Amino acid sequence: MPSYNVVSAIVSKVLANSPDLPADYRDADTQTQRRVERMAETQSTTPAQIWEVIRAQHVKDKAEAKGEGGFDAAAIAKSARR
Repeated sequence: MPSYNVVSAIVSKVLANSPDLPADYRDADTQTQRRVERMAETQSTTPAQIWEVIRAQHVKDKAEAKGEGGFDAAAIAKSARR
C-alpha cells in the first residue's frame, strides 16, 4: 500500500497541472501548493478558492505597504504561511 506522502505528491502534481487553477498557483513551489491543498481540505473548499483568498490578502497587504497592487508567487507563498 502506498504511503500518504506518495499519494499526496501524486495528487499535488495532478492538481498543479489543472487548468482550473491560476497560473501563479501552478508556478508556486510544491510546499506552498501542499499547504494550500491542506487548507482546502480542512475548510471543505477548493485549492483555487483558497489561493484567491491568499492572493487577495497579499494584494491588500502590498497595497497598504507600498500604495500599489499586484502580486507574485513568492510573496503569495509568504502570505500563505501565515
